[in-house]
Amino acid sequence: MSPLCIWENAVKQLEIIASFSEVVSCTVCDTFTSSMLLRDDKENIPQPGFIGVNYGKSRILLVGQNPGVAPDSRRERDKVYIQSLRSLASKRDSQAYQDFYDVVIDFVPEWPVNRNYFPLEECGLSLKDIAYCNVVRCRTLKNATPSKTLVGNCTKNHFLRFVKAIDPKVVIFIGKWAHDNAAHLLPKGIISSFMNRMRSLSNVERQQNRAEVVGMVKSEMGKMPKRMQPGKMDATRALSRRCGTLSEYMKNPKDTLMLLDRLESLGFDDNAFSVLHHFREQGREAKIAGHRSHCEKTGSFKEGKKMRLFKIA
Repeated sequence: MSPLCIWENAVKQLEIIASFSEVVSCTVCDTFTSSMLLRDDKENIPQPGFIGVNYGKSRILLVGQNPGVAPDSRRERDKVYIQSLRSLASKRDSQAYQDFYDVVIDFVPEWPVNRNYFPLEECGLSLKDIAYCNVVRCRTLKNATPSKTLVGNCTKNHFLRFVKAIDPKVVIFIGKWAHDNAAHLLPKGIISSFMNRMRSLSNVERQQNRAEVVGMVKSEMGKMPKRMQPGKMDATRALSRRCGTLSEYMKNPKDTLMLLDRLESLGFDDNAFSVLHHFREQGREAKIAGHRSHCEKTGSFKEGKKMRLFKIA
């Protein structure tokens, strides 16, 4: 499955690719802006983040402080990762993004955020289920705390754009610093919390914080639509509002396939599909697998035979 399949249309895919490329190429800040900024023409360039292929099912975003400097043990792999970022910034196409994703999904498990900072397994999640970014996208000398100037520039130019593009349901900040510098910027309706990594905390306090975050994530995931039941039109209405494309004629079979990918990641099944498909006017049964097969074999829909997804008020 392509990592781009979590997006409902080609426009969204291009938006994500463009935003990632612009982060890598960003020159808003320099060493004159912040003396602690680590920037060079080798390994130290801005880093956009990560979006797992199954992110659409959880919509959970993790947010850290800023990228750390790679230790000697990860230096060679870091060079491969950075090269994939440079390639993405120069080519700006889906293949470059795919190549970047293949590198990063293999490299992220070595990052501290995966190994130590967030209890993925306890939440029933894997890396493919979440998205990740940092408040500040640049490394700093000796992993110093980013200055207010760096924070202001990065949140204005990159952080808010990323959040709006991927539309998270839950945001977990990795550390109180990240929370204090960005939580107030989140759009209304997004639930947030943070992993408290303050050294002054006792082991009991750390475990309590961990349990609270895990409990909140599991609770919110439990509210996500799983399998839509026959006749449950309230769930279908909610899905219609979230996708925002159910009232459109899908003129291109490829667009229809991408829409089905998006819908199924949200819990869309044959029961809901049968309710929304134009076959219902004819008293005929419609199934997703059958329509997928038709779309894969068809270059374009015949007039009057387009797939219609009815708007549900």
